[in-house]
Amino acid sequence: MIFGSAGLPRLKRWGAVFLLLGVVWPISADRPSAGARAEPGIRCNAVAGIGGYYRIGKCTPVTIHLENSGRSLDVRIQIRLSGELYTQAVSLPSPSRKKLVLHIVPDQDLHRLEIDLYSEGTLVKKLAPEMRRLSDEQILTVLS
Repeated sequence: MIFGSAGLPRLKRWGAVFLLLGVVWPISADRPSAGARAEPGIRCNAVAGIGGYYRIGKCTPVTIHLENSGRSLDVRIQIRLSGELYTQAVSLPSPSRKKLVLHIVPDQDLHRLEIDLYSEGTLVKKLAPEMRRLSDEQILTVLS
């Protein structure tokens, strides 16, 4: 037996914790933050960097998926990054699905990117995709 009799209950307990996180986290990730007005038909997610990775001082894509099943809206996407403001206006008729790619240039180490969606001057959604820095030493090129 690999685990002792004390290790098996601990493994079951951690398994229950991870299962609970796997169920609760995706549900809470799509809810608006405390300062955001709930807009019932808007669903969105974002991926920052290439596979979540970025390099300091290099152009980095931010892919945002928007879906609207509620009333038609005109939204403004804002990404605030160390004093710079990246903004894009988007029309979301009902129903619609859109994919936007914005390009940013991070000049410092980041762990999360803050993306805000505004409609009629009011915050509707707040996204915070994780980012991992890729240093020059970690780049590997394979030629075939």
